[in-house]
Amino acid sequence: MAYYASVNASFGDDHSDHLWSPYEYNGREPNEHYLSSETEVDSRHSPLNETRSQYEQQRDLSVRSQTPVDSLYKNQGLLRQREGKLFDRLLYWKWEIGACLLILIAISAILATLYPHEGRPQPNWPYLISVNSLLSVYGAVFKAALAYIVGSSISQLQWRWYARERSLFDLVRYDSAGRGPLGSLQWLWTNHLRQPLTAFGATLTIVAIAIDPFIQQLVSYDGCSIAHDDELAALPRTNYFVNTGVHIGAGDSSVTPELQAAVNSGVFSPGQPVSFSCSTGNCTFPETFATVGYCSKCQDISDTVQFSQHCYQSYQNMSTPVPCASSGQGLGGRNLTASIPGGISVNTTAMGGTPAVAAMGFSNSGEIQFLINKADFSDSGNTIGGLNKTELGCNTPEFNNKWPCRGWGAASCTLEPCVRVYQSSIDAGVLSETALENSVGIKWGTGQPNSTVNNLPVMGLVDTKCITPQERDGLVKEGYKIDPATRWLGYNTTTEVTLTMPAEDAFPASLSAHNCLYNLDYYTNTGLFRNYLGDFFTGTITGQWAEGGCCVGFDGPQALLSFFNFTDVDFEDVDRKFGDVADSLTRFARENGNPNRSNFATGQVLHYETCLNVRWGWIAMPAALAALTLIFFILTIITTERYQLPIWKSNPLAFVFHGPGGPGLLSTGKPWTSQDQVATLNTTQGMELASKDIVIKLEDVDGQAHLTEVQRHSEPLQAYNSGAQTTGNDRVSSQETL
Repeated sequence: MAYYASVNASFGDDHSDHLWSPYEYNGREPNEHYLSSETEVDSRHSPLNETRSQYEQQRDLSVRSQTPVDSLYKNQGLLRQREGKLFDRLLYWKWEIGACLLILIAISAILATLYPHEGRPQPNWPYLISVNSLLSVYGAVFKAALAYIVGSSISQLQWRWYARERSLFDLVRYDSAGRGPLGSLQWLWTNHLRQPLTAFGATLTIVAIAIDPFIQQLVSYDGCSIAHDDELAALPRTNYFVNTGVHIGAGDSSVTPELQAAVNSGVFSPGQPVSFSCSTGNCTFPETFATVGYCSKCQDISDTVQFSQHCYQSYQNMSTPVPCASSGQGLGGRNLTASIPGGISVNTTAMGGTPAVAAMGFSNSGEIQFLINKADFSDSGNTIGGLNKTELGCNTPEFNNKWPCRGWGAASCTLEPCVRVYQSSIDAGVLSETALENSVGIKWGTGQPNSTVNNLPVMGLVDTKCITPQERDGLVKEGYKIDPATRWLGYNTTTEVTLTMPAEDAFPASLSAHNCLYNLDYYTNTGLFRNYLGDFFTGTITGQWAEGGCCVGFDGPQALLSFFNFTDVDFEDVDRKFGDVADSLTRFARENGNPNRSNFATGQVLHYETCLNVRWGWIAMPAALAALTLIFFILTIITTERYQLPIWKSNPLAFVFHGPGGPGLLSTGKPWTSQDQVATLNTTQGMELASKDIVIKLEDVDGQAHLTEVQRHSEPLQAYNSGAQTTGNDRVSSQETL
């Protein structure tokens, strides 16, 4: 006699869980049903059942979900081993776990593709593959894996849903929700948050629609400049400048015409760029560089101007002084002297002649001073150059103290050799340089090089930011005091300055080899100031009296007139002018330095490219969606294990074997013996193995379509438990409506 037992799994958490038992709950322990015999099963039916149709009897058998008890006995130990272990149950999720890995791989692939190429030209990959193409592939893999995980998890959650009495139509809703966004939207519309975890998964399915736009928004393409390693840009610089003219006396030499032209260029045509090498017209110099040059520094000393006034009987009689109050009436004369500490003064005479209005010269301390006297003795509304003070804005506080409005002013400037540090770039063929710092105020050392090539005195500065620890120690041993707060150190050069020094030379020659020592020829510098700048920046500007005051025209040295600019000059203008002269002299020194000690500053040549710009903010949505999907999947597994749900997911065999009418396949008329070695039908694998032994066909039975079992294979099922002993008899063919 064949025995059958009910399958009783604890899927619920209340008394309605007995609905999962094939038999109605009758107060007995669930395991009492496991030993129910065929006779006991039949005795539970009333005579009325015997008269019902075969289809109705099969439906009743479906509710009882019978399985061969002897087959169950043989597999009980196996069930406890496999189903009782979490690892074994996780094997039922192997494809979903693989999909989780695909999601992580897709996100990682996006990062690995974009990060190396951010800010760089578009990669030139074979077969015309582009970054956007790869992103599309990653997005497709991401969406497919996400849809599979969420769909499978939603399908699994339906078995938790049916732990209570539910409408059969909910199977359709769950099936639709697991298939895509439309079904998920319908499920949310119908059930809202009645099953929060399912609603979570449905929401993920809907939101996943936006993955593609977000991934494509990660990249944009902008024009950029890329450095090419096979080309170098170059800017001149020098560690040693010498440019002496003809020897004209003991310790004195003339100034070369080229050096004079550099000074003139700074005054009359400032802003001339230094020569450079940049093949594309777009270059950058990442490293700062230093060079010998000249620096200027000006100070407004207008508050030190002193005025003295003398008045005379008449312009013709300047020997008879009179009170200045009376000289203003008639043809009286005035003399106004303006002076500043250092020796520069301007003596202006009113009423006739060509009064002096400005002067420039060297002070007793060697500074270049510029002074403008107030030549207009009346309270005229115009400047001494005839400019209207109101139009100049002289009636506003921010301008009323400017030199043109005030009528007088003074500045004291220095022009000295220095070391200048630059940051440079070239854009569209235009050189842009910023002077970051200089050695203004640091006294140069003066030394006599021990050389047979050049033993003329040279001036020297050491860049303490450049020297090695050994060189620092050497300087200290020679008595130099190195101030950590000061970059530059005056150095008395005693080594060769005109030749390239070997890099392995010891201190002090190593200072020159490392380009840490800057030198300037002593005679070049003294000759420049003594024999050229002394006259160039010395002179007086006079004006031409006109009716109503001074002045209608001005005369004087051209350099001074350039500074004076027809009285439209202020302190900022003087400061800028001297800066232009210093820049021009520096440019000349950089381009004409000693060739052995004038290594070029090298930079990168930039080529215009279309570059990849990554907007990382757009990856937040795919990353968040991936994280939420993994959380949803983990929660689904936890729910399944907590309530010990069968891991059926969307397998249709669950409805065939465990749904209404399904267990009729295992009725007593079937030769379904203990030798089948079929695993319990509570597992997906067991149902799949059992289904392989059943052949069905769609037929018309009494005017209705039915799936009819045609025959049962004679081959025993052995795949589930390869270690089980199989002793099967040939199956008997049968045919029955499912």
